[in-house]
Amino acid sequence: MNQSNEQSVFHVRSSRAVIINGYKLYMNNFRTIFRHTWPFAIVYSIVIAMMMYAFLHSLPQLMTATKLAQQGVMTNDLRTFQAFMYPLLLVIMLINILLASPVFKLFSEYQQSGVIAPPTKWYRVGAWPMMLCMLRLLLWFILLDIIVSMAIGIIFGIGAVLLMVTGINIGNAMITIGVASILVSIIVMAMLLPLVYTTFKYLLTPRSSFVNILTHTYSVGLRHWGSLFLVMFMVAIINAIISTVIMLPYNILTAAITTSLAGVANGDPIGMPDYMGWMSFIVFCLAGFVLAYLTLSTLFPLYYLYGSIEKQEEERRELSIEK
Repeated sequence: MNQSNEQSVFHVRSSRAVIINGYKLYMNNFRTIFRHTWPFAIVYSIVIAMMMYAFLHSLPQLMTATKLAQQGVMTNDLRTFQAFMYPLLLVIMLINILLASPVFKLFSEYQQSGVIAPPTKWYRVGAWPMMLCMLRLLLWFILLDIIVSMAIGIIFGIGAVLLMVTGINIGNAMITIGVASILVSIIVMAMLLPLVYTTFKYLLTPRSSFVNILTHTYSVGLRHWGSLFLVMFMVAIINAIISTVIMLPYNILTAAITTSLAGVANGDPIGMPDYMGWMSFIVFCLAGFVLAYLTLSTLFPLYYLYGSIEKQEEERRELSIEK
C-alpha cells in the first residue's frame, strides 16, 4: 500500500476532516470515476426521467383520485398508484445499486493500492461481483425491514386493543397512536444508522458473511453513532445546497409542469406548448445524470468515516490487549 499515513483511508480523523478528505478524493479523481461510472449514470438518468415523466403526466388523475378518496371514494387510479409504490421503490434501490457498485469496487481497490486506476478499456467498467454482493445486501435489508415492520405492527396492534379495552375516546386514541408512530419512526431511524458502517464493512470485506458482519459491527456503529449522524447530516446539507443551485432549471420546469397539470385536474385547459413533453424528458435525463454524480459524491465522506472508525477500533483493541 503506497499511501502515507495522512493519505490513508485508515487514519483517525475528525468529522470535519472526514468530509473534507472525502470530497477531495472525489474531486481529484472525478475524471477517472466518471470513466468507471458513466454507462451506469446514463441508465440511472433515463430511469429517473421515465419515472418523473410518468408521475407528472399522471398527476391530474392522481389529484382527482385523491380528492375522491378524501370523500370516501376509492378509484382505480389511486389503487394503481398504491400498487406501484413498492415496485417503484425497488426499482430506485436497484438503479442505485447499479450506480454505486463500481464506486465500491474502486473503494476496495483504493484501500489496497492507494490509487484510483482508470479502466483499461472503455467497456470494462463493470463491477459485477460487487453488484451481486450489493444485491445480497439488499435482500438482507428487505428481510430486516419485514421483521421490523412485523414487530412494530404487532406492538401497535396490542396497543390498539389495549386502548379499546380501556374505553379511551376514539379521538384521543388516534392522537396517541399518531404520536407513538412518530416516536417509533424516530427510534427506528436512529437504530438503523449504525447499519451505514455495517454496509461499508460488509461490502469492503472479501468473502464475508452478512450475519457475521452484522453481529460484530452493529455495536461498533452504535459506539460511533454521533460521528455517523454528524457526517451524514452535514453531507445532506451540502448536497441540498449544491442541488438547489445546479438543479434550478429542473426545479423551475417541474414547478411549471406541476402547476399546469394541477390546473388541468381542476378543469382548466392545459397551458403548456406541444413540445413541452419531449423537452421535459430531456431536461429530466440531464438532471438525472447530474443527480447521479451528486449521489455518488455522498459515498466518499462516508468511506473516509468508515476508515476512521476502523482505525479507532484497531487502536481500541490494541489498548485493551496492552492492559
